[in-house]
Parts: sequence; C-alpha cells; structure tokens
Amino acid sequence: MVLAGIAGGLIGARANDKLARGRDADARKRVFVGFLQKWQAEIAHVVIPSIFVTDPAIAAYNDRLGEFCEQAGWVQDCYPDAERFKDLAHRVANLNANDWKNKRPRDVMLEAIGDLLKFAA
Repeated sequence: MVLAGIAGGLIGARANDKLARGRDADARKRVFVGFLQKWQAEIAHVVIPSIFVTDPAIAAYNDRLGEFCEQAGWVQDCYPDAERFKDLAHRVANLNANDWKNKRPRDVMLEAIGDLLKFAA
C-alpha cells in the first residue's frame, strides 16, 4: 500500500512537471509569435518617401534584429522541427543587400518574417 502511494505520487509529480513544461513552451511561443507579428507590421507600415537613399524598412528591420535573435533563442527548443525553425530564423536574421537585388527590401523582409510566422504559429 505504501509503495502504491509512493509510485502514484511520483507518477503524479512527473505528469504535473510535463504539463508545466508544455504550458511554458506554449507561452514562449505566443510571445514569440506576437513579437514577429508586431515587427512585421512595423516594417510593412514604414512610409517610404518618393526620394530616398536608404529604404526606411531597413532601419525598421535593423532596430529589432537584436531583439529578434534574443526571442528566437528563447523559443528554439519549443518546436519539434528544430532544424526548420533554425533555417527560417537564420534567414530572417541574416537578410542583407544581396537578398533584395531587383526587389524592394520591405518585400523580402516581410516574406522571410511571414514564412517564420507561418511555421511558428
């Protein structure tokens, strides 16, 4: 009877721990997805003047890049397909002038963030 009580307690504690970890991962995912959505909106709504030297979307991208890397590191273990997450996050984090040859930087950024957002949501 005592062994059954101990075994039941251990099983219950383990199940509770697993549920808590799942809730934590879900909460981190929600924060990450919210961050991506906000960042995407900031880039999408940058006003581009008719004459400009540097696309303002690049500044909006660069302003949040460090925070993106921090957020991505915080949730990378929450996704079962870690390699796919890593590839998509790496693409977002490493956009540069070579990526937007003959394209608007804003469009390239929004596409990369959108792909990660579809995966992460």
